[in-house]
Amino acid sequence: MPLLSKRRQVVAVEETVGGTLASGLTTAANAGFVLTDASATLDIEAVERNILRESLTPVKSSPGQQAAGLTLTTEIAGTGGGAYSDGAPLWGRMLKGCGMRQAGFQSVAIGAISGGPFQHGELLNCATAGPGAARVVMDTHNGATTILVERVGATSIVSGELLTGQSSGATATSSGAAANAGFFWSPVSNVVKTMTGAITSGTVYKGSLIEGATSGSRAVVAEDFTTGGPLRFYPVRGGAFTGGETLTIIYEPTAGSAAGFAVGATSNESFFEFPSLSMRFIEDGQAITVAGARGSVSFNFEVNRPVTASFTFRGSLNSTDDQALISGVSADAPASPPIWQGSAIGYSGNETSGLADLADELEPCLTALSLDLGVTLSDRRCAAASTGLEEVLGTARAGTGSMDPEVTLEADIPWLSYLKNGTTTRLRVPVGSSDGNRFTFFMPGIQFTGQSYGDRDGIATYDLPFNLTGGYHHNVAGSGTQLDVYGGDNELVLIYFTS
Repeated sequence: MPLLSKRRQVVAVEETVGGTLASGLTTAANAGFVLTDASATLDIEAVERNILRESLTPVKSSPGQQAAGLTLTTEIAGTGGGAYSDGAPLWGRMLKGCGMRQAGFQSVAIGAISGGPFQHGELLNCATAGPGAARVVMDTHNGATTILVERVGATSIVSGELLTGQSSGATATSSGAAANAGFFWSPVSNVVKTMTGAITSGTVYKGSLIEGATSGSRAVVAEDFTTGGPLRFYPVRGGAFTGGETLTIIYEPTAGSAAGFAVGATSNESFFEFPSLSMRFIEDGQAITVAGARGSVSFNFEVNRPVTASFTFRGSLNSTDDQALISGVSADAPASPPIWQGSAIGYSGNETSGLADLADELEPCLTALSLDLGVTLSDRRCAAASTGLEEVLGTARAGTGSMDPEVTLEADIPWLSYLKNGTTTRLRVPVGSSDGNRFTFFMPGIQFTGQSYGDRDGIATYDLPFNLTGGYHHNVAGSGTQLDVYGGDNELVLIYFTS
């Protein structure tokens, strides 16, 4: 009997060591992706051999680097349960493999904002919870009645405390306690891992190069580490650190680091940002397995249709063999995905304090929108790897998109002036209306790159391609705090609301 193309499964598991196949590729919980399209392609390098001999017949080539690509499409929808306790949708794992950090967030009711917006990624000084107790998730503009935050400190925000943005200087007073409300994804620029650790005193400073006495693995410390905090680091060489081994500092940028420290009894090493994935594509019993895979993602919006995410992954080919479809797989999805309709889209310029209010956002009429994160995937070649390819890395990011608004007078929405002047604008796109199945896509730095006219049943439209940039933080200039005037790792923020 022939194999059937409808019987396809994809399994994805985060790795502990980039390029080393993870366990769990036969586990049903790792195969619950709801896919509308899936395919895999081998990329086997043929090394031609130009042998000098009497016959002109070519000799057989030799296989060089062995890689594979997976292309997947899924609907943007919540989890089956839809509650915060159910976690993020399973497709969030693939977003993480595309360089999008995933974390939970809390919602806090607030009074009037002064000096806004609060900027995505900035830390908040909280009168009760303490300095740097929370990090802003998605820009919060003047007129907003809630602010979304990622808890950072030991104490959650309570009602009645003054919140001050460390970078923007924006202020607002909470009128309710922070409550878990969903999950978010935003871009990152580095591969970061985390594990537990212990030191008796002192600090291991950011930028220190550390080495495991047992494993021999090396890493650069990503942020200051003290007793009680997680040890976050950029992997440099070697595999995972060994649980309980002593780590020594072989270079420190700041004198006075702790002389030595140990990983906890169990290191619990894992990726914190930009993990590599082990993935398996199964077509009715035939399988392709890759390790060290990373990818890029694009989103497609069409009115009266579900929003879809299309992923393109590339990794080192691990095997091609026969694997039965995994039984007992339960789809991680609600009964129906949200439809892109009833969406109060918000659009405005975003470079001056004169357009810092939610009330400044206008509602353009769109029927189509596309977004592409634009991650550049680069092969990390290494002769020590069995296929010549250690893992795939994301080495650059250049997000793009396009939209099709109705043509308006420039006095209404100055589309052409924004293009002519190179002005960056913001776009807020809600999808869905029910908690557990609703989302917001936010882009603070859209910059148009062209314009052409279109027609929609006799209605004049624009076709506006654009770049996704970090925008311009007009209320951060000169503050000397952790955010730059030009936004970074903020060009696309995706919010999933569970409440």
